[in-house]
Amino acid sequence: MANLYEKVITELSFYNNNQNGKSKALLWYAFYLEELLKMMPPEQRTFCIRQLPRYYAAAVVRTYYIFRKWGTTRINQTRELKLLIIYKLKVKDYQRIIN
Repeated sequence: MANLYEKVITELSFYNNNQNGKSKALLWYAFYLEELLKMMPPEQRTFCIRQLPRYYAAAVVRTYYIFRKWGTTRINQTRELKLLIIYKLKVKDYQRIIN
């Protein structure tokens, strides 16, 4: 699982650095990364999360819970949504989306 985690992190970084139309791929990788993290034992999960920049750690968790509620098929339907927008959501707005 560690190799898979590293691959997802690498892809996430690659797509973030080359954002030309790759926002859907970033959303998919963010969602999938949180799924991987949820399968890890708590100590390993904590370690992996601490390796991520704060931006990714927050955006990954938020992306997961947003699309877990609304369905991952919505990722393909998005047009303007990016990790940065999810990251910058105010807590109140984020809570409204997931509740």
